[in-house]
Amino acid sequence: MILSLSLVILLQLFSDNLKSAHMSTNYSRAVFLGKMKMEELLETIEASSDVMEGQSEEGYRWAASISPMPDARQPGDLSLYRLTVDIYWEQGIRTKHLSLSTLK
Repeated sequence: MILSLSLVILLQLFSDNLKSAHMSTNYSRAVFLGKMKMEELLETIEASSDVMEGQSEEGYRWAASISPMPDARQPGDLSLYRLTVDIYWEQGIRTKHLSLSTLK
């Protein structure tokens, strides 16, 4: 009886660890995709009211926007822009979301 109960508990712990590893992998992929898209957009930054969107081969969806920062003029009449990249992915029955933002 005790042995069978111990086995069930060990299997449950193993299952929980596998689930955590899968969730961590999905989050890491989302961060990598967000950083990659952010670097692409920083190379050709233009203020736009349009939202750029796409989807990766792994099924992660992304949306990016670039907007000028009001009242943030830099010396030499340079403008400061905010770049935001949002990543969405399905995990089970839920949609997960990650948002990355930077200034340039």
